[in-house]
Amino acid sequence: MDADQMSLRDAFLSSPMYKEMESVLAGGRPLASSSAKRHHFVPAMVLPNFASDDAGSLVYQLDRHAGAPRQVPISRAASRRNLYTLADADGTQHRRIETWLAEVEGHAATAIRALFSDPRRVTRNDAATIAMFIAMLMVRTPAAAEAERKRVDQAMRIKLACRLADPEAFAERGIGDEALRQRTLEGLRDGSVAYPEEDQVGLRTGFDRLGADSQLIYQLQWTLLLTDEGSFITSDRGIAMYDPELPWPWTGNGLNSSPTAETTVPLSSQACLLLTPGGSWSGRAVRHIGRSQVDTVNLRTYGWSDRHLFGENQALLDHVRRQARATPKRVPRPRPVRNVITLPARPGDDQFAATNRRRGWPEQVPIKDVQHDYRVLEIDENPVDVCLDVWATAARRGKGRRPVLGMIPRETPHSAPDGL
Repeated sequence: MDADQMSLRDAFLSSPMYKEMESVLAGGRPLASSSAKRHHFVPAMVLPNFASDDAGSLVYQLDRHAGAPRQVPISRAASRRNLYTLADADGTQHRRIETWLAEVEGHAATAIRALFSDPRRVTRNDAATIAMFIAMLMVRTPAAAEAERKRVDQAMRIKLACRLADPEAFAERGIGDEALRQRTLEGLRDGSVAYPEEDQVGLRTGFDRLGADSQLIYQLQWTLLLTDEGSFITSDRGIAMYDPELPWPWTGNGLNSSPTAETTVPLSSQACLLLTPGGSWSGRAVRHIGRSQVDTVNLRTYGWSDRHLFGENQALLDHVRRQARATPKRVPRPRPVRNVITLPARPGDDQFAATNRRRGWPEQVPIKDVQHDYRVLEIDENPVDVCLDVWATAARRGKGRRPVLGMIPRETPHSAPDGL
């Protein structure tokens, strides 16, 4: 293990946050119980940083779809009843996720105060804690959980449909007859074949990758944007992503979707953390920005909101909404991660290439120096019949041309436009 890997590992394992989690898991102390029925999906320890009153108990909320901004209690803003109340296999309900979130938020509050004090001197332990906090923020909101549920559910249907596509191979496995194969395919089409507790799938799978996401965040370039010209707002997503050089026309947003990717995390009305791709422990910096760049950050926050935005006064939220309506090209919306089916191309067969060409997309894509046809699925598209059609094409093309569900390697961006 090289030095960078060691420092990354140690930053997490030696942090107070991790040690406390480890103590709970090892039985050293019990996990605190939570009786709260209203659960914040934007952390309650962040929202007061955008408060409209000195007591930090009220914030202005804007509904993007209707009405003027209005003051709401922070105790009810960006929250839902029993959002993180889940069930064990035996049906017993619990709020362990809500409790774990509170544990991380407690440590993150201390680390974020240190970040505000001097970003360039933030400790690696504090950086690891903030990275975990941001990773949780990326997956804990209802909008993020629903997007993840759709992606995971569709991927499951693709994988099962591909395994059921070949009747001869299914019969050879000896797990059922043709009637079972057809019933299962129909269940995949109509939704009767589904994950148990399907409404919880997005949240569970998002939390499953917290370790990987937090380590990636830790290794990005961090720049704390500070302003005394205007104010930042936040939203019911808590973050925003922008990338002017996404590698493919269908590529979804990501922390490092390309070298030009930018993720903004508003932390207070005067401070916003900017994350950009870089090397291991690539740097912690601070930059003071003016009103124009504050407007750019706020328009990204507006675009990424699911419905609600939060700020310190009514005039600020009205200003951002007017700007968004006047300059819609400055308002990026989330680009979902879409599932892609690929199969090795065959010279002279342009069944897929022609469709992609009509869309203005690359006809084929190279994977390990081999040209592949591909089919991108829309986020709400039922994939079963698509899979059967692709599988039939693969069978016609011959041995070694089985379709695969997966990611397509990136192209190198042609340029790197100026961002924040």
